[in-house]
Amino acid sequence: MAKKETSVSEERIYVIPIRREWLKVPRNQRGKRAVNAIRNFLSRHMHSDDIRLSQKLNERIWKSGIKKPPSKVKVKVSVKDGMVTARLPEEIEITKGEKKGKLEGLKKKMGGIKKGETKGVVKSETQKSPETKEKDTSEKTLLK
Repeated sequence: MAKKETSVSEERIYVIPIRREWLKVPRNQRGKRAVNAIRNFLSRHMHSDDIRLSQKLNERIWKSGIKKPPSKVKVKVSVKDGMVTARLPEEIEITKGEKKGKLEGLKKKMGGIKKGETKGVVKSETQKSPETKEKDTSEKTLLK
């Protein structure tokens, strides 16, 4: 098929029925056939041979294993410069510039490195050394 050259990003949402495709093959080939059915559907509807599936969409298809793929999948399809990208509707598209900021935000949420803080380990005054802990426990036993 001829590639459709567009410079502006175009987005569509499809619900792709894949059960009728994977029912035609043996159980141990159903996952692979589901992926191929999605690619065939998108090539027919988007008029392009260059089709990419996102990692989350791939994980969604293979979640239940090779023998039990989902019967239908809802995908958000975008076209940019003839390349068709399919992803789940709730999936957020990350560009190269946003990637660094997103990682820092995740580290902050997880309690990792905070803004303005260096990577080096700094002992606070409230932390005690192992020697002082031993002295404290011995004093408590003497007082009892």
